[in-house]
Amino acid sequence: MDAISRPLVISHRTNMGTMPENTLAGIDAAIADGVDAIEIDVRATREGVPVLLHDAGLARVAGDPRDATTLSLEELRAVRLLPKPAGAEPQGVPTLAEALARVAGRGAILVIEVKQRGVEAAVARAVTDARASEWCWIWSFDPTIGRACRAVLPEVPFGLNVSPGSLERFGERGDPVEACVRAGFAAISLNHPLVSAASVRQAHRRGLAVYTWTVDAESDIERVWRAGVDGICGNVPPLIDAVIGRTPGVTSW
Repeated sequence: MDAISRPLVISHRTNMGTMPENTLAGIDAAIADGVDAIEIDVRATREGVPVLLHDAGLARVAGDPRDATTLSLEELRAVRLLPKPAGAEPQGVPTLAEALARVAGRGAILVIEVKQRGVEAAVARAVTDARASEWCWIWSFDPTIGRACRAVLPEVPFGLNVSPGSLERFGERGDPVEACVRAGFAAISLNHPLVSAASVRQAHRRGLAVYTWTVDAESDIERVWRAGVDGICGNVPPLIDAVIGRTPGVTSW
């Protein structure tokens, strides 16, 4: 019987539950909440500048029908994201360099989820220019992106995001844990329904850290915590803190 350790608390898309996602204001809110890490999503503009965006299209986040990857950085600078909460000051789309500068020296890990192939070298330049290798991680669903990031930025740990069918979506098959081991990845990040004591144990035995997302229900936070994950990524970090701050129970494996 082992005591449950405290997992890292990771803010999903810069406190997406209460703030505009992937924004500098969201980074500030996550740091104010005392998170251990902040997850962001990265794509690139037309000229290849890495920016914080989950979707290629701007419709959901800005009510704009255009595809951000077809816009120049100058054009994207004019876009304002829909305010959240209602009445909050609208935010722009920051560059990765701006996000790195906002996090630097404030004690949080920046988790960069790369959403687009072909931007790995630009991401590596931004991280290197910011001297941020020691406090960044990179995640992606795409193993090809993972291998490319390992090639251009080997000092930064890479974690493979996994949801049902995600490997097949990128043309790969087999056990995700073994795929991570073969590629030299440092971690696996599981969609939370995939988390169990057995799945965590399998990954740990193969030397992988285990993270999970997007965990916003109290019962799910409790479940993945008791399964032994190393970090929990959610939209409302104070809720995660509230659950894992309770007197630890025990789990058996």
